[in-house]
Amino acid sequence: MSSLRQKKVNELIKRELGKIIVCEFEAPENSLVTIADVDTSPDLLSAKVSISIFPISQARKTFGSLRKMAGFFQKLLNRRLKMKFIPRINFYLIKNE
Repeated sequence: MSSLRQKKVNELIKRELGKIIVCEFEAPENSLVTIADVDTSPDLLSAKVSISIFPISQARKTFGSLRKMAGFFQKLLNRRLKMKFIPRINFYLIKNE
């Protein structure tokens, strides 16, 4: 059961991380990255970010690049969001078929 605070933080991270990925992440040619869901832990110290990548043939390469840049995205979120602690970002790939 998510608290109201968790829900607000989830939406805020989803919106800002989406903007960061669009502006700062260079996805391989002809690939599309979509943030499907963000689920923060009850203590708000970690966030599970579920992403979908299209086409599937580019998913492995794109997902690897996203995971490598997680620290950079974390740093940008830290600058943009007015929170004491920014949850640690963990990316998870949704298997879309």
